[in-house]
Amino acid sequence: MSDFALTPDDAPTRRTRDELAGELSHSEYLATDLDPDAEMSLVQVSAPVFSDDGEAAATIMILGPVHPISGTEVDALGRKAVDAAAAATVGAREIRLGGAVGY
Repeated sequence: MSDFALTPDDAPTRRTRDELAGELSHSEYLATDLDPDAEMSLVQVSAPVFSDDGEAAATIMILGPVHPISGTEVDALGRKAVDAAAAATVGAREIRLGGAVGY
């Protein structure tokens, strides 16, 4: 891992970085199909806030509790993050269309 800091742009380091990133992108790390009764530890759930051009501009993140929770509770937290991000997306567009921000 110390190679990353010393040679972040060389080919072997980029290859290792890409392999590690690929491992993180597996669907087993995504809450796509939750067993509602299963107990699980949750680190965090996030949802993107989008800019006018559809790019992710910010993130709403909810930290998980320190104790295991059910799949139903994970799903509820995920929905809250998505709803909050959708509201922030609309709010950001309204602020931009309405003119200067008051802070």
